[in-house]
Amino acid sequence: LMGAQNKVTRAIKDAMGASGISILLDSGADAGQTVFHPHFHVVPRMAGDNVYKAPAPGSKLGDDAAKEVLAKIDAALHPPPPLKQPKFQRVGKINPDSAGLNLKVKVTGDITEIEAKTGKVYEVQVGDDTGVVTMSITEAQKPTFAKDKVLELRNAGIKMVKSHIRLQVDKWGKVTESSDTVEVSTAKDVSSQEYELVNA
Repeated sequence: LMGAQNKVTRAIKDAMGASGISILLDSGADAGQTVFHPHFHVVPRMAGDNVYKAPAPGSKLGDDAAKEVLAKIDAALHPPPPLKQPKFQRVGKINPDSAGLNLKVKVTGDITEIEAKTGKVYEVQVGDDTGVVTMSITEAQKPTFAKDKVLELRNAGIKMVKSHIRLQVDKWGKVTESSDTVEVSTAKDVSSQEYELVNA
């Protein structure tokens, strides 16, 4: 009971913006108890409120006002879980089996147009301080991949083009601009390595 009281007390103080709390226990009719089971009166206190005892019977909040206060207390007792921060991988560690990649990269060059059997495709190089990789992007993504922009890629994947790695972000992923600074090293070009398909 005391553990629950401490938890509720903190929630009431936060929800009401109180600077203090009075915790009152009336035991027995002569002490003013009117509800005969163990319970505490938790009274939020403010500077200069001149409250020294539990509110008198009949001075309780109206139903609408009570619902609003209860909602605030419930929110303080059950705050939303903190958002999980993404874990970012490094470009230099990308391999053909990589999936679900979160990367923070800088666009290093201009977009090039490639003729393919399926029509026009677009490629652009991005990188971080561990290396660079070529991305395959769509027509709709072109404005986002302007040279020197820093981008966060979420849930990016790999496709192989003529045995070389291409990074892509499809409809299951997300690309957003970032205000962070990303230094780029071109010492390792992940897309320059040719991979051989080995049948198991």
